[in-house]
Amino acid sequence: MDVSFDSSQLNERQTEFNQFNVLAYQKSADGFDYQLSYFNRYSALHFLPDTIGDLVFNGVASDVYRQSVINGIQEDTSYRLGFSIP
Repeated sequence: MDVSFDSSQLNERQTEFNQFNVLAYQKSADGFDYQLSYFNRYSALHFLPDTIGDLVFNGVASDVYRQSVINGIQEDTSYRLGFSIP
């Protein structure tokens, strides 16, 4: 059986969504400088294969959905030593 499939006719779709948020607080007092930050990232990806075309070329046609959520906190502090010149 001779199966012919034109690869230019593949109809695959991929959608992506990404969102990133940051909340930060800064303060300087008595020689100390500090910043405290919270961050959040959400990502989603959905791949829809051309079922017949992918089976012909790859032997597999997976409908893939992936999402991830990442949260974190970062803190930076510094202290000035010595004298400041006005």
